[in-house]
Amino acid sequence: MRKLIVMLVLAVLCITSAMAQTVVVDDEIFLVVENEPEFPGGEDSLYAYIARNIVYPEAAKKAKLEGQVFVTFVVEKDGQVSSAKLLRDIGGGCGEEVIRLVKSMPKWKPATHRGKSVRFQLNLPINLELEREVVVVDDEIFLVVENEPEFPGGEDSLYAYIARNIVYPEAAKKEKIEGQVYVSFIVEKDGQLTGVKFLRDIGGGCGEEAVRVVKSMPKWKPGTQRGKPVRVQYHIPLRFIL
Repeated sequence: MRKLIVMLVLAVLCITSAMAQTVVVDDEIFLVVENEPEFPGGEDSLYAYIARNIVYPEAAKKAKLEGQVFVTFVVEKDGQVSSAKLLRDIGGGCGEEVIRLVKSMPKWKPATHRGKSVRFQLNLPINLELEREVVVVDDEIFLVVENEPEFPGGEDSLYAYIARNIVYPEAAKKEKIEGQVYVSFIVEKDGQLTGVKFLRDIGGGCGEEAVRVVKSMPKWKPGTQRGKPVRVQYHIPLRFIL
C-alpha cells in the first residue's frame, strides 16, 4: 500500500511539473521565428508613423543632441506592445520620448511559429535629427494625396537610378554591413526634394550615402490634390547588399 501511495504522489508531482513547464514554454519570448511581427501596413508605415508622431524634446533641441536611440520591446500574441525599454539613449529626454512613442503604437500583426502566435522581442533603432536650414512655408505637407509624386520614368527608373549612383561605403564593406536605410524627404510643388534625412540607418556611413543619393536626384513629378500640386512627404528604402 505504501508503495502505491508513493507512486501516486510521484505521478501527481510529475503531472504538476509537466504543467508548470508547459506554462513556461507558452510564455517564451522568441528572438527567431518563422514569421516576424509586422506593423500595420508594413515597415514603410512603421517609419511613417514614427516620423508623424515623434516630438523632439526641447532639452535635446537646446543641447543640439542628435543620433539614434535603440529601444527593445515585446510584441505579444495579440499584437500589443509591452516591456518597452531603452538599449541606447542619447539624453535630453530623447529616450523617454521614444519609449512614449513605442507605447502609443497600435497593435502589430503578431509573430507566428509553427502555426501559432508567439511573443517576440524586437529591437528598433529610431533616428532623431534636428531640422537644418528650414524655410518657413505656410503650406501643408501631405502624407496622403490623390496622385502621389513620381520619379521621372516611374518606380523602376527610381530604383535603377539608385543602383547606378549609390556607392557602398568602405567602412560598411569592411564591417560587412548590409540592410535597408529608410530615407524621408518632401517632394515640393515644383518637384524639388527638400528635408532629406534618414529615418533608419544601419551604420558604416550607409545613412549618409543614402541621403547623398536622394539629394542628387532630378526633379520629381509633384503630388497633386484636388487638381493642384502640393507638398508631399515621401519615404523610400535603399538597400545595401554586398
